[in-house]
Amino acid sequence: MEPTFDELVDSLEITKHKPGCPLKPKVTYSFAIDSEYLKADCKTLSVHLPLVVSISYTLIMFSYTEMKKPKVKRSGEPAIIKLSNNEPFDTLKAQILKCISEALKPKKLAYNDYKITFTVAQHQTSSLSLKKQSEYDHMLECVLKIKAPAAKIIVEALKKPDPLMPKKKRKHGNDLSGDSDASQGTDSESNSNTRKKKKKKVREKKDPSELPLNIELLAQMKLLQNQYACNKPGCLSSGYCYILPDNSAHFTHSHWHISVWAAALAAKPPITTIEKPPNHKEFNGLSSNLLSDTAPLIQH
Repeated sequence: MEPTFDELVDSLEITKHKPGCPLKPKVTYSFAIDSEYLKADCKTLSVHLPLVVSISYTLIMFSYTEMKKPKVKRSGEPAIIKLSNNEPFDTLKAQILKCISEALKPKKLAYNDYKITFTVAQHQTSSLSLKKQSEYDHMLECVLKIKAPAAKIIVEALKKPDPLMPKKKRKHGNDLSGDSDASQGTDSESNSNTRKKKKKKVREKKDPSELPLNIELLAQMKLLQNQYACNKPGCLSSGYCYILPDNSAHFTHSHWHISVWAAALAAKPPITTIEKPPNHKEFNGLSSNLLSDTAPLIQH
């Protein structure tokens, strides 16, 4: 009578095992069948790991100005991104935004402000959107089918609404009742359009924090706050102190002190350093030898 499968498993014995070699152990199995032994040698053990490869993404980026030109006259900004196929979609999007920021230098940076498509040689020859996770997964499937994994990504700034065009000025002597269109018998719709008031253009207010000088000023303020943050227990300052080198006394910095000092650092060229306060009335409480040796800061 032949043994069942469970009986064969129960009779399995490891008669030889080489310790310390988890990937390629040499194991001999013995099966007891009718008092005879059938031996099988397992010489190699294959471990299937996920395939990780490097993918080269070629970017061509077109600004809004270039997109207004005829297609044959557009000039794109190139860039190369190299990522492994196990990187998440968010990582690729972050790298694309970084390239856009460096090449096109937009005032505001958002992934959805651009039309982003991709192609893969031989497998995805027509442009396909790269906005969703499913589209990213499809791109990886196509890329991994070619010998040298690569994809081409096109970035196009979306066309913004055209500004309102001002109406042409009328010639002197013409009024609403004497409009040339009305004198020629045009229809009432045309006449009503000429009587509409001109719409004023809505100017976009620029955020003051985006101005170059303010960006530099905020950066210097942050640097001073990090440098002179006061952690002394019981100190009644606003949180920032200049410690006098001769007696270790605390000179309290208000927000205005920090602002004045940052303005002196942001000047071109700087008129003080981060170690010496500027020559300004706000710092009159300090000895003159502790202040900057340069010309006094303009005082308001």
